[in-house]
Amino acid sequence: MTGDPERTEPFVELSDVQESLARCTVRGGFAARFLALLGEGQATLARALAAGDPADQRRVVRRGLQLMLLYAQGAPMAATLLDRIVDGGGATALAVRPDLHPYLVDTLMRVVREFDPAFSPALEKRWREALGAALAYLATRPAARRSIG
Repeated sequence: MTGDPERTEPFVELSDVQESLARCTVRGGFAARFLALLGEGQATLARALAAGDPADQRRVVRRGLQLMLLYAQGAPMAATLLDRIVDGGGATALAVRPDLHPYLVDTLMRVVREFDPAFSPALEKRWREALGAALAYLATRPAARRSIG
């Protein structure tokens, strides 16, 4: 299956959010900071993160965020690739229970605010909209029933 045939929300252009992600990741330490904060505020996530390989988790966070933004933009293969990451078991930061999605997004926005010198309220709104589309999709997937948190 390619893409998400049940998708009903509109696709959006996200070059501003993509550029923000690039600014965050070019500095180094972005994914590690996100994972550290994610674990600080939620004990179940902290245990799951501690059990995983930190280098793999950082890689999955970077790739997962890229795929989430591509999903929001309507990239045909993004849904399938997101499923593979989450179903692969190495995506603690993406495979959180749907009720923890607001916590995940709030934590990510805290880190983006720290790492992106061009961060603004308008940009935060765009980030949240993009992530919301992808997280709404992930919440419908079978992996959501096996989620962490």
